[in-house]
Amino acid sequence: MALVRGAQGNNRGGAAEDHQFLDILPPADCQGGEAVSKAVINPSLCTSCNICAEVCPGTFGEPSSDPGIPKLAPDFMCLDCGHCVAVCPTGAIAHRAFPAGTIRPVEDGGRVPTYEEVMSLLRTRRSVRVFRDRAVEKDVILKVLEGARFAPSATNTQSTEYVVVTDRGLLRQVAELTSAILSGSGGAGDPYAFVYGLIAEDMEKGRDPILRGAPALIVAHAFSRANYAGVNASVALQNAVLAASSLGLGTLWAGYVMSVCRRDERVPALLSIPDGHQVYGALALGYPKYEYRHWVERRPLRVTWL
Repeated sequence: MALVRGAQGNNRGGAAEDHQFLDILPPADCQGGEAVSKAVINPSLCTSCNICAEVCPGTFGEPSSDPGIPKLAPDFMCLDCGHCVAVCPTGAIAHRAFPAGTIRPVEDGGRVPTYEEVMSLLRTRRSVRVFRDRAVEKDVILKVLEGARFAPSATNTQSTEYVVVTDRGLLRQVAELTSAILSGSGGAGDPYAFVYGLIAEDMEKGRDPILRGAPALIVAHAFSRANYAGVNASVALQNAVLAASSLGLGTLWAGYVMSVCRRDERVPALLSIPDGHQVYGALALGYPKYEYRHWVERRPLRVTWL
């Protein structure tokens, strides 16, 4: 099992610990520049186009008409989103949260996949329930998580962290404990009690209706008071799903695991989820045993236009 921790973007979401900004000096070519917020703008490179101030989410009110150096968000409003450094056409901005080497040019001239290429990935993605008996390599799992890392998050908290389980014995323990908790919760009147019984029977016969025999499990968790932690985790895991599909992997949202983690502490404890954190999503991951040769239509869009 691996515990993969992502850096907390800032402390606006109520993270357990305050975000520690890197104590760095501006790059040499920005020495002497005017300090604005956490950013330093090099006046010799700045053209006063004011684009950085327009895209800054922490800037409110009318855009400045001052032809001088743009005014960005004050320290306490800065989200460390990097919009200012990413959009500056002349590279005039340095930012304390992004030391040298963390700001990179867009590759391939900014080419993005075409709409049809994106739709092909979305249409052909399937929830996989039959996996090959093959371990998923660590470097491949890290590529999947790299996709998750670049998901948007509320106020850029980047609150989601991950536990990756690849140990077969522990995967079986997670499935068995999940089944036991489900069986114990299916009282009279529970519409899923019958299903829980079928799951227990399958588990007793050595099958795995919980994780479907997947060789890996990715569990997304976050500090429970982080801003929109559940939404952040869901968006990140959907990024992971698409990244996995592009790598020839199959995924399955492990809904039973997610369900028991919300109401019983035993599975989170088994997964080494830190105190104060909550599980917000879980993905079974592996190489699909079968190839899906067709894609099928979905229900028509239901849209209200106002």
